[in-house]
Amino acid sequence: MSSAGQPTVSWDEIKEQVRARTDIVQLIGETVSLQPARGGRTFQCLCPFHDDHNPSMQVNPERQTYRCWVCNEGGDCFSYVMKHDNLSFPEALTLLAEKAGIELPRRSRNEAGFGESSGPKKSDLFDVLVWASREFQQCLKSSALGAPAREYLASRQLKPEIVEQFALGYHPDDWHWLQERARGRFSVDSLAVVRLVGARDNGPGHYDFFVDRLLFPICDERSRPVAFGGRIIPGRPAKEDAPKYWNSPESPLFSKSRLCYGLDQAREAIRRTETVVVTEGYMDCIKAHQHGLKNAVATLGTALTENHVQVLKRLARKFVLIYDGDTAGLNAAERSLPRFLAQDVDLRILTLPEGLDPDEFLEAKGLAALEQAIQEAPEALEFKLRRSIERFGTGSVDARQRVTDELLETMALSPGLAGSVRERNLLSRLTSRLGLSESLLQKRLRDLRVEQRFKNVSQPPRKVDPAESSIIDDERPLQEQVNSLQRSTAGDDLLESEFFRLLLQSPDDFLWVSQRVGSDDFHHPAFRHLWCVCLDVVEHGLLPSFELLLAQTESPALKGLLAWLGESHLSAAELLSLQESAGVIASTSELENWAGQPGSAGSVADPGVRRHLLSQLTDRLVLRRELNLHKARRMERGEAGAKLNPSAKDVLAQAMLIHRKRAGGMQNNPHESPSGA
Repeated sequence: MSSAGQPTVSWDEIKEQVRARTDIVQLIGETVSLQPARGGRTFQCLCPFHDDHNPSMQVNPERQTYRCWVCNEGGDCFSYVMKHDNLSFPEALTLLAEKAGIELPRRSRNEAGFGESSGPKKSDLFDVLVWASREFQQCLKSSALGAPAREYLASRQLKPEIVEQFALGYHPDDWHWLQERARGRFSVDSLAVVRLVGARDNGPGHYDFFVDRLLFPICDERSRPVAFGGRIIPGRPAKEDAPKYWNSPESPLFSKSRLCYGLDQAREAIRRTETVVVTEGYMDCIKAHQHGLKNAVATLGTALTENHVQVLKRLARKFVLIYDGDTAGLNAAERSLPRFLAQDVDLRILTLPEGLDPDEFLEAKGLAALEQAIQEAPEALEFKLRRSIERFGTGSVDARQRVTDELLETMALSPGLAGSVRERNLLSRLTSRLGLSESLLQKRLRDLRVEQRFKNVSQPPRKVDPAESSIIDDERPLQEQVNSLQRSTAGDDLLESEFFRLLLQSPDDFLWVSQRVGSDDFHHPAFRHLWCVCLDVVEHGLLPSFELLLAQTESPALKGLLAWLGESHLSAAELLSLQESAGVIASTSELENWAGQPGSAGSVADPGVRRHLLSQLTDRLVLRRELNLHKARRMERGEAGAKLNPSAKDVLAQAMLIHRKRAGGMQNNPHESPSGA
């Protein structure tokens, strides 16, 4: 009994109450588009925890569980929120309890794991941002200080209900206004963590961000504010060097390359129409919603990134990127193409006529005209073809050559496209549009890729920001992942270590290797991280060598991993052990030759031996993936044991041999028949 004479409820009972009141289908459906699976008893979706192209996550409403058969993520409502929102268990319990309307008792919080932590909890940071958003809203709505912002919104013909829906606000022209209002409620340090205030450079104290700006709350998928965008009010005294728009700096809650403005408002319409309309600005997005285009979102001062696509394609198959019809808008549209040609989405490019932006177009022509333009928006490659023909025409041999090269150069700049089915389909489309043979286009595309690689060798290295990478992480810090890897003797870890060691010694081989394996083929999270960083380097026209990655990365943990890979290598005996445990195919003489060569620690001096061994390890990664997929399909069908019999293994080995032979011409690398599969 409690001191008040009331029955004491244990934390285990509270957790079960929260679990019982949480519908996992509804919970997961807030962030991805769920469809009934065959048979109707479960739901399926694209897994949000890896780059999924075919629905591989199943949600079971009877068991209230989820499971991805590719990346093996699974669990209940708590584990989903912890993984998806990067929360601790106490934070996940608090969030789900609030959604379920259950009040958590304050007693004995350590019993549930609410121990002291080194810094503010995420739930406390959300409290700060929710409070600040309400303060900004109230100032805009009823304070005399907000009159200039209200006048500006009226001039933009924004209705009061849309201002309320998007929770627009205003920060007055006072460098300490928010700090004063937070006094006694939140510390200045808490305001600083969520980037509402900043420390002064020329003395003690802090200053408010967003002074004299109209504010647009930026919300996560659960409609919680995580940051703000601020716009200067036209006609107000200009601040020194102040940009027109300014977003919150990144914080523990906010990453601009992963969030779209308005997604929380547009999610249901995107899911219903399977189409997302991407605009370039907050106001364009809000005006689109006011006119009835409910599936519109906006980027946050950046171009649409691959991270944005990974989030949005869980809800939509069709992407329509709207750009202003002026020269800058057309150029921006063209620059965006190489990043997305390889993405498994229906990408359309809409440039508005007469130099209008979406807001102006809607005011002038209305919603029906914009919806018609969206429906007729050309596919990405067709848009590029039309632009090239506008520039060069088709009236001469030289003009046709220029058009062809410009299109193929765009494809050459998209590394993930090489060798894919999507590339084949795009070349087939160009064959019919340009009247050229597909084999001729393929040869020219290969030549352009080679030219592009040599062209970029002389460019200065670009610093790789780990925050920009599509990093697939687990709950441990990267440093801890690397430490565990260096202690590991598991066959899979040895296989992946040797693969990367050879690959980074042979950066010229990265392109053909990347056509056969992807991030999901690596079991260890540190190697998934490293693979994504390599892809970022290639996307900027460089090749991922040890030296280049060490020079560019600013992550101490990643530097340590690279140094370890560069210094360590397996002995012949260890390689033979790896051959037995992981199925790598290589002769004893080859392994002894590898281990006995002169040179720096861990290096393979002979390029031919190095490429052959890299090919063997690549084959093993591919075969491992096929075995896992086969096992997953058998488990999904309920087949007992889900183990491969010798006949199934032989079929998979033969299939892998066919893939290797197909790739042999590109690699110029002879292969042996796989054995020991």
